[in-house]
Amino acid sequence: MRTTAGEPVSVAGVVRALENTPRGMRALVAVAGGSGCPRCAEGRGCGAGLLGRRRDRCIEVPVPPGASLVAGQGVNVYLDGPSLFGAAAVVYGLPLAGAVLASVLAGSAGLADGGTALAALAGVALGLCVARYRLCRPGGTAEPRLGP
Repeated sequence: MRTTAGEPVSVAGVVRALENTPRGMRALVAVAGGSGCPRCAEGRGCGAGLLGRRRDRCIEVPVPPGASLVAGQGVNVYLDGPSLFGAAAVVYGLPLAGAVLASVLAGSAGLADGGTALAALAGVALGLCVARYRLCRPGGTAEPRLGP
């Protein structure tokens, strides 16, 4: 998957269910898990594909007003290029910032190497929690949209 900052990225999916929520009509779309980017498929990627098995997953996508969807219908789910890069910055940047900040604070507090390492791990965990919140909240950094 190659993209530039302005180019949207899309993935094909199938509508599994439609829900009327307080945030409006939402579609539960099943998308196939891949091996990540083409570099990952070739075994030359960053290794993110090693963190978990790629399997089909369902994502919640807002339904545009006036769109008529039914369960079982094939759709394309799009994520704008800037949203994709913003999401990547959040996913990688916040845990890294948490690790650095926590280790600097632990070191300045006089903790030994083991304590500093544990503080860095706690910073990574906190950064991951904040990143997940930022990405999963309604209208968050990476809100996908439905296309033709």
